[in-house]
Amino acid sequence: MSYDPAGDLKLLDAMLASLDGYLRGSDLYGATAPNLPRMTLGSLRFTLHRLEALPGLLSTAQQSQVQAARQEYERICNAWRVHYEEKLTREKHARLRDLRNFVEELRQNPRRGADYLGLELRHRSVLEHVRADARDLKLWDQEEETELNQRDQQLRSYLNTNISEFQWDADLAPAYPPEVFWWLHHPPAQR
Repeated sequence: MSYDPAGDLKLLDAMLASLDGYLRGSDLYGATAPNLPRMTLGSLRFTLHRLEALPGLLSTAQQSQVQAARQEYERICNAWRVHYEEKLTREKHARLRDLRNFVEELRQNPRRGADYLGLELRHRSVLEHVRADARDLKLWDQEEETELNQRDQQLRSYLNTNISEFQWDADLAPAYPPEVFWWLHHPPAQR
């Protein structure tokens, strides 16, 4: 099965339509549309990143749609800068906590934790976008960097780092270079 950007475009449109209210609201995980995943700033950036990083998979019209989406995202986030920074800060704490809980679950029960590994690798990828945006705004400190490095070391011990094999659809690989998204390039270790 190869990647079809139409699903990401639909999700991105729904997220952008909800972004203004989401930023001003109190929920960390916002509603988008029926039958679509809930939204966070990180998940929006994750979706936007995929589309921007894979222009060769998009039609000219879709590329224009992505460019317009980027502009709209930046316009809304700048208009609600304080709300944006508060929501981003909440998300970074939540995602770091979730990663900490996941690697602890892997440690306590590797088989059960491995059942969720695919989803957690996606969550780690979303966290990478949160981290990048928080760094740009100087909202990511050394303590958080240290914690993330510790969690990554724990996560690494559950992956077979001797094998380099992209874990998602091969069409997506150019969007996730191993220098940044190393966890997507190694299969689970046999336990």
